[in-house]
Amino acid sequence: NENDLKSEKNYTILPTKTINNQKYITGINPEKNTVNEILSSSNFTPGTTVKAYKYGQEISGDEKIGTGTVIRVFENGEEKTEYVAVVYGDTDGDGDMTAVDALAIVKNKTGEVPFTTDAQKEAAKISTKDDGEEAGAVDALAITLIIIGKANWNEKTGSVEYVGQSDDDVEAPTVSIDHELTLRQQ
Repeated sequence: NENDLKSEKNYTILPTKTINNQKYITGINPEKNTVNEILSSSNFTPGTTVKAYKYGQEISGDEKIGTGTVIRVFENGEEKTEYVAVVYGDTDGDGDMTAVDALAIVKNKTGEVPFTTDAQKEAAKISTKDDGEEAGAVDALAITLIIIGKANWNEKTGSVEYVGQSDDDVEAPTVSIDHELTLRQQ
C-alpha cells in the first residue's frame, strides 16, 4: 500500500514516492508536520541521524516541515539518502494548507503562475491522484472545503473526506471560477 511506512536498510520512514529520480516523502499530515512529529513517526536505528533543511537552513523541534523541505538521512556521519517533503495541499512550502495554496493551484492551471518544482505539482494533487493528470479546480476546492471545515484530510488513505456524509451519499460540490479567479461554492 502506498500509504504504509516504507522500510529502508536501517529505518522505516513515512510513505515515499519517486518522481524524476528524486525520492519524496508523501505521507505527511498537514496537521502533524513539525520536525519532531515527522521524526517520531519514523523508526531509526542507532547510528542513524536525520536532519531537515528548509531553504538551505537546518530546522528542528517544533518548526514545520513544508513541501520542498529536504530531509537527509545520515548513517555513521555519512549522508545515505535524501528525500524532499510533500505536504498535500501545501504548495508554497510553509507547511500549512491555506487559501493561498488553493489560489496557487488555480493560477498554475491557468498558466498565470506555473509551479516550478515536482514537489509543488505533487502537493497540489490533494484530490487528483492520476500521476499523468495536473491539479486543478477540484483540488483547489478540496483545500477550500478543508479550511472551512466541510472536509478533512485522511492521512491513512491519502484522500479528502467530506464531513457528515458517507461514501454512498457524497454529492460532488459544484464550483465556478470567475474571471477574477475567486472560488464560489454553488
